[in-house]
Amino acid sequence: MQLRELTTELVERFKKVKIFEKSEAEFLATIPLGRRRRDAYLPIELSKRDVGKIMRLAKKRESGMPLDLVLGNMNFYGRDFIVSKSCLCPRPETELLVQWAGQNCSSSSKTLDLCSGSGAIGITLALEFGYNDVTLSDKSKRALKIAEKNASALGANITLVHSDLFKTVQGKFDVVVCNPPYISKKEYEDLQNEVKNYEPKMALVAGETGLEFYEKIIKQLPAHLNKNGKIFFEVGSGQAKSVAKMLEKDFENIEIKQDDSKIERMVCGTIREKI
Repeated sequence: MQLRELTTELVERFKKVKIFEKSEAEFLATIPLGRRRRDAYLPIELSKRDVGKIMRLAKKRESGMPLDLVLGNMNFYGRDFIVSKSCLCPRPETELLVQWAGQNCSSSSKTLDLCSGSGAIGITLALEFGYNDVTLSDKSKRALKIAEKNASALGANITLVHSDLFKTVQGKFDVVVCNPPYISKKEYEDLQNEVKNYEPKMALVAGETGLEFYEKIIKQLPAHLNKNGKIFFEVGSGQAKSVAKMLEKDFENIEIKQDDSKIERMVCGTIREKI
């Protein structure tokens, strides 16, 4: 079988399970073979072993497993990150959070990626923006193992800390970047099965309102930020103004930014100097 025939077959198979994006078939047919998506329709002869490998992966996708988990990696800010069911797959909108922090702070800033998951935020700050003192912290040991693998594979010099929020995090930071759980229990029930069945609930659900983690983190932040220290949050749809309000007690220069879909997705603030 040729690669272009395999790709065409996958496109048709996926349509039957209501996966209509051709790109999914094209990625699945090429990436596991070490090829680029642009090769998907080339008349390249494949071995039975390669065809069998792709078909086994296709069955996983047809069963509902997200493509990123089927492939075992996801592209984030131009780099391939290892992903698994132990942590959230990095979302495209989070790239905007990284860009905002990366472009508005010094690369010498002592930086904490809180609730780091796969490590995509902190590792990208280190590699793309030259941050030279980055700590990744997460409550999940399994997620930290994935972050460690990503840092090693991509050549990022970072520090890993196993901690429930700030519990065992030492010292103060110039920048904290955080994409915490922000889905309410009710919202979780309405999520697609692709998310509920394959991504860790602990990394998604905050509590009854979805704002619980922001409340906890913001209360603890002043003790962990240096003078002029900044916090950069990713937030859920409709949460930005509430999070900004929480920051008002101890922070100034509070800003809200939208993502590419015009959703208020990010909140930033600078710790207020105590007089």
